[in-house]
Amino acid sequence: MRFLIKNLFYLILLALIIGLGYFLVNTETGLQFITKNLSHFAPGKLEIQTVKGKLLGQFTLENISYQDKEILAKIKTLDLTWNPKELFRNKIVIENLTLNNANFQAQSSNKTDFNLTILRYIEVKQFVVNHLTFQQNNARIEFDGKLTQTWNATWKINIPELNQFIPNSGGTLISSGSLSGPLSAPAITANFQGTNLNLTNYSIKKLDGTINFNPNEKKESSLSLLANDVKINDLTFKNLNFDIHGHIKKENNSLIASLNMMLLKKHSLSGQFILPNFSGITDFNQPLQGKIIVQSNYLDWLLEFIPEIKNPRGNLQGTIVLAGTMAAPTTSTDFKLNEASVMLPNLGITLNKIDLHAEHQQNQLINIQGSFYSGTGQGQLNGTVDPKNNFSTVLNLKGDNLSIVNLPQYKIFISPDLQINLSNQILDLQGKILIPKADITPKLDGNAITLPSEVIFEDQAKSITSLPFDIALKINLSLGENIHIVFNELNTHLGGNIQITQNANSPTTAIGEFYATKGTYQAYGQALKIQEGRLIFTGGSIMNPGLNIRAVKQVKTVSIGGKSSFNEMKNELKPIYDGIEELTVGVQIDGTFEKPNVSLYSNSAQINQGDILSYMIFGHPQSQISDSENQKLINAASALNFSSKNPISRVVNGIQDKLGLNELAVQPTEIFDPNTGKVASTTSFVIGKQISSKLYAHYSVSLFAPISILNLRYQLSKRFAIQSETSTMDNGADLLYSIERD
Repeated sequence: MRFLIKNLFYLILLALIIGLGYFLVNTETGLQFITKNLSHFAPGKLEIQTVKGKLLGQFTLENISYQDKEILAKIKTLDLTWNPKELFRNKIVIENLTLNNANFQAQSSNKTDFNLTILRYIEVKQFVVNHLTFQQNNARIEFDGKLTQTWNATWKINIPELNQFIPNSGGTLISSGSLSGPLSAPAITANFQGTNLNLTNYSIKKLDGTINFNPNEKKESSLSLLANDVKINDLTFKNLNFDIHGHIKKENNSLIASLNMMLLKKHSLSGQFILPNFSGITDFNQPLQGKIIVQSNYLDWLLEFIPEIKNPRGNLQGTIVLAGTMAAPTTSTDFKLNEASVMLPNLGITLNKIDLHAEHQQNQLINIQGSFYSGTGQGQLNGTVDPKNNFSTVLNLKGDNLSIVNLPQYKIFISPDLQINLSNQILDLQGKILIPKADITPKLDGNAITLPSEVIFEDQAKSITSLPFDIALKINLSLGENIHIVFNELNTHLGGNIQITQNANSPTTAIGEFYATKGTYQAYGQALKIQEGRLIFTGGSIMNPGLNIRAVKQVKTVSIGGKSSFNEMKNELKPIYDGIEELTVGVQIDGTFEKPNVSLYSNSAQINQGDILSYMIFGHPQSQISDSENQKLINAASALNFSSKNPISRVVNGIQDKLGLNELAVQPTEIFDPNTGKVASTTSFVIGKQISSKLYAHYSVSLFAPISILNLRYQLSKRFAIQSETSTMDNGADLLYSIERD
């Protein structure tokens, strides 16, 4: 009996357990009991306002809220229908899951790692979302749609601060789009806009794009992008625009995309991309194969990098081969530029018949070979670029008789043999340059107006041109036999050779010399022959060579100094005519370019400095010159008066004292050119005379421009004066007031 009562107790207990279990999982009240007590075990705060249905089969939860340190979630309704029988297959099969008005808001910006391994045991046959929102800080993602065996969904994304999701980035990103078609390969339609985007060495001020991806090979896919103010490392693009369209198909296990691309609406590209073992669009580690062919006859994009060039023309062809994986693709490239040309208007030349070939294999150097013509001369270029070392470049440039400048006043040809090395922001040039021919004939514009000496220019902006790299030089510069220079009164040929050296951040120095041959110098109507003309470089600054220049003329004069006769009536000796003597007179310049030392030269030690100058200009000594010739002599002597210690200064001082002048000099003068609107400097001959205690006369005439000015100033009082000015350009008068301060 006791045994029977014991077994009956167990049967009743089992029945109660089964009944309780049935009550919990198969009744609405049981479901309410479970959800109410579930909040005690949740890591955060869980509240469910309304529960309908039963745990086994189908149920509905309304007004759900959940909050912990990471997230705040609110769901208006959650409908779930599932199949409990599938639990025996270790699988949770959800027939339908519907979310209405779900809002998830991240409570922390810290990255959270989720363990998603449980998803392998869950299968959702139908998932419906009616307005789901996810927010993190001020970023917002909205999603609506239905997922069964196919996609039918839309989304909206607004990320004002991209760095909240991607480290070391910035900018704003907005996107909207839709998903449709098969679950594994859906069709995607989207548009996106970005502002002030940046990531490491890349930045885009404005980005607009659309995507239309369709895996159906009978329908076309496309991608369109328009980017403004793009910067990639040190390269800048004002506008980048390209369109891609083509077909995508699945063949066996491969996904094949055949695409045609248009870059900047002018450059045609075609290509084929293959994922041979296609495993879904989210698998970035799957192998990649592809080839892109580039064809373009439009080279105006070069103007973005080199604004000094004009009218670039040519035929560009290239091939890019892709390998590796989607996450880490590798490339090999081969590009050719044929029959190209480009103008350099600042130099007056056009580079023609440009042929360049560049090829690159993954993890190797870029090899470059090419040739071009400039004028009748041909040049060759070859070298390498290392993309793994900040694009360090080594080039060899050789040429023969290349036109480098072809302007009306400058025509220069060179034959270079140079090695060019650009690395670590240092441009290193080594080798030799021969200038076989040059014709240099600069001219000064005489249409200018002088400014009064009282005008002072302050705080003038200086134009400074800085290069993005330092320059190092070691070049041997040689002048050929046809170097002709005509400048003002100088007409000569140059020759010689110098070695130019410059280290980074150091001044340029030179060793060697240039010399003048077959030269003349026109001075005050006289042609002086350059007897010797040398610029000597001894290792100092290339801008300050030593000078050894002598310009002379031959003068025939009567010789009377060698013999004499005695006149008994006057009891004196008289010189006797001794024939015609050829006298050499001229100018000798020594010293340096910055501090020249000018003196007068003669092959006879018997004549003084004044007579040398007079012989040089008029052909006879100073004692025989007229008053008008005396004025010219003053001009000539003043123009040569570089130093008060110079012997020529004594000539000027003597003439100045003889004429009673207060001012007699050659000095720099500021002039204004009305044609260009710019101020320049010229050299003027100046005479000044204090006529009375209150009246001063000042006269100046430009040596290089047809400008002369007569200025009279009368001092009314200590502070007031009247000044009149008469010139070849205009007349005027001013009332002047002066203030003196300590």
